[in-house]
Amino acid sequence: MTPPLIVRLLLDAQDEFLRAADAVPLDARDGTTGGLNAPGWVIAHAGFFHDVWINVDGQGKSVEECEPWLRAWIRQQDASRGVAIEADYEEARAGVERVVQRVTPFLHRLTDADLAAVPAFEEGAWRAGTTLGYLVARDIAHLFAHASELMVIATAAGGKDIGLPGAMEHTRGDA
Repeated sequence: MTPPLIVRLLLDAQDEFLRAADAVPLDARDGTTGGLNAPGWVIAHAGFFHDVWINVDGQGKSVEECEPWLRAWIRQQDASRGVAIEADYEEARAGVERVVQRVTPFLHRLTDADLAAVPAFEEGAWRAGTTLGYLVARDIAHLFAHASELMVIATAAGGKDIGLPGAMEHTRGDA
């Protein structure tokens, strides 16, 4: 079964996010450039929310079921009271890859009826009536926004522009 169009767009968003992360030149992966966020921070931030919105909230699970490295990082980030903390680029990238491995089979099983459903997320996580479809749409926007941020970092450091949003093979039905 082919998942709904919006789910296929999320599959493309996660692929493009990883492609943008990989496009950051090696010498630009640590630290910040010109007041921008550090690439490791961007990857950890976007990866954590991809995990929590789809693997946790979207499936009615506890935040304790988040990818462990990303969960530990976000706890440190939260404790910093809004000051961006370091995130090791390679660790963050590996954490996101583990999230993608967990979320992809779930996404492939989704139907239009699933998207219209209100998941049993933790109280206070979202307004009452928030659907899985909303979480999917929000995640798409978030991943593409941060993929763009990574492209700004990459090109500012002399890297190649990968041409977001890419071929969007899932959305076109080629994947």
